Amino acid sequence: MDVGNLISVPFAFSESSITSVYIPENILIIGEGAFSLCDKLREVTLFPGLTTIEGMAFSSCDNLKIIFVIKLYNFLLTNARKNCIIVVINV
Repeated sequence: MDVGNLISVPFAFSESSITSVYIPENILIIGEGAFSLCDKLREVTLFPGLTTIEGMAFSSCDNLKIIFVIKLYNFLLTNARKNCIIVVINV
């Protein structure tokens, strides 16, 4: 799923049946609860440009096991899922 030019829409994809998310370089903010309650979500890929992940962005995503972070050097992933593997890829 490509979220296009979305910047910050609270609960935008909450409770959807998506299984993976690709956040492209033009996205600055993942809104509050944007992917909360997406119980089929397993994988998230984040690219440079992202500056903020708002609260509860991935809350109750019980199957989210891996977050790929591509070249995000000065970014703190403070709202990532607990027990989730975070892989930083420097390409």
